[in-house]
Amino acid sequence: MNRGFSSVIAIIIAVIVIVGGGIFVSQRNGDIREEVDSEPTVEIIPTSEETTESGSMEDGDDVKSEVTSTPPPTVSTDVMESEGEAMTDEVVEEPFNATQDDSVELPEVSATPPTEEVEEVVVVAPESRAETAYVINEFDGTISVIDVATEIVTETVKIVTGGVGTSALDSIIVSPNKEHLYVTDRRTNKVIVVKVSDLSVVTEINVGNTPHGLTTTPSGHKLYVANFDSNTVSVIDTETNTVASTIGVDRKPSDVTASPDGTKIYVTHRDELGIANKKRILIINVGDDTITENIDLLAPSRSRVTVFTPDGTKAFVSIQGSNVVGVINTSLEKLIRTIQGMTNVDQMIVSSDGSMVYVVSATDLINTILESKIYIINVQTEQLARQLSGFKAPRGISLTTDNSKLYVTEYQNDEIRIFDLNEDKVVKTISIGDMPTDIVIIPGS
Repeated sequence: MNRGFSSVIAIIIAVIVIVGGGIFVSQRNGDIREEVDSEPTVEIIPTSEETTESGSMEDGDDVKSEVTSTPPPTVSTDVMESEGEAMTDEVVEEPFNATQDDSVELPEVSATPPTEEVEEVVVVAPESRAETAYVINEFDGTISVIDVATEIVTETVKIVTGGVGTSALDSIIVSPNKEHLYVTDRRTNKVIVVKVSDLSVVTEINVGNTPHGLTTTPSGHKLYVANFDSNTVSVIDTETNTVASTIGVDRKPSDVTASPDGTKIYVTHRDELGIANKKRILIINVGDDTITENIDLLAPSRSRVTVFTPDGTKAFVSIQGSNVVGVINTSLEKLIRTIQGMTNVDQMIVSSDGSMVYVVSATDLINTILESKIYIINVQTEQLARQLSGFKAPRGISLTTDNSKLYVTEYQNDEIRIFDLNEDKVVKTISIGDMPTDIVIIPGS
């Protein structure tokens, strides 16, 4: 009887192992589910003679082993022996004892993976900036700041020592990323780099004698400076703020302008009247900083400033010696037309939409101009479209981003005059520093 009961126990163990093993295999494949929907019950009804060593079974007693559908954690091989008869099979690694009314339960396994703490990244939006005009005052050595919305001077900051004979600020431009202002000082032969955010001086770069106009490539990686009395153009690496090379050009270079595609630099020359010059614009190749071409102009030329249309197909050049504005076909690199009806043409800008060119009629050295004007040229027709009055000694010029107002420096009157193009008149005059020479407007952001 003891041997028979042992066989019964062995059968129960085998059933448990088979069911548990199947569930275990399912776990190994990553599919956690119940392989047994109901709890199977194995019922053994022994004869009255069958008993165990540790006790006896009464007639009619049922021996039941409950098998749950939850599998054991891991499986190993165990050997069970009973009265010299050995049975080898897979059972759980932890001791598993199937006794009467025992149940096998495992900890609940969650299908959701544990979460990791992720550091929150806070993106700070750049500080907004109102549309602002920056004016350099030649003999003050200062920059005056004008809020375009209110048309009020908000601050004036000294960037050099200042004073007649000490400094002579000439031209100002802004870097393409709107982070820096570049200012030439023709008295100290330097380019001053100013941080837009707080108007602090970043550095001063020594260039040639009497630097005038300057320009950057659209990428902002290079800065070109026309050195009037050195007959050279300095090429500055803006990442290191050092002069990378110096290019020899014609007599008295007055301005440099980068083409919209950033491949060429046009160099104009303002030689004194009565002194022969080569009557041309030189073209510098940005790739290797060498002079590759030239554009012949009229005689006498005395070219002053060049501006490009936004698409780069046309360039306009002010030719003081002939009192005309020349039109250049940039694909041919050739002067194709001259626009007349103007006097003492000087500084120029082009509207952001490329439809108009604005030309300053500057007071000349002997003050022969009775009334200075601003001329407007229609880019499409290449004709003089309008003449604006209300100026005395205009020099620098800039246009608001909506193309509605001109800001003009009045060099001899220490003023800024604001001309409303819709109202066709000067609508405001702002007192400024000593001898304002140039101006640039930076759009709001």
